[in-house]
Amino acid sequence: MSGKDGIRGYLIQSVIALLESLNDRSWLKITIEFDSESEKVDIHWERPNSKRVVQVKSSKNQIGKADAEKWATDLKSNAAADEYELLLVGSCAQSVVEMGAFDGVSVPPPRVLDIDGLLGQGAHLLDKLLISKGSAH
Repeated sequence: MSGKDGIRGYLIQSVIALLESLNDRSWLKITIEFDSESEKVDIHWERPNSKRVVQVKSSKNQIGKADAEKWATDLKSNAAADEYELLLVGSCAQSVVEMGAFDGVSVPPPRVLDIDGLLGQGAHLLDKLLISKGSAH
């Protein structure tokens, strides 16, 4: 992986963490790059009575079902949590789009690899949050 690809990956992880955190605000603590030893958990949420771990995978190339299944298995076997999720960003085979879950790991439909679009979604959700808190005009 080149430096540019690595930076893109970290940016996507950060934006996904922001989007997911703003969509579900029941968490108490969020950590990005939670466990550097296994490198399987990208985002870790702690809620009052549960833990959720997420691995974010992005690619310019099409993601196949075998890769998605391997990543899901790796995530579940390398982290202790109540909820497991594999978030894919980029083009995926139809079999991946239709997965839904694999071995107890949620695999929602992939997101489009569009950094500007992801940042726009984040800005929109932040705006909604500020309006709901009475901090924006």
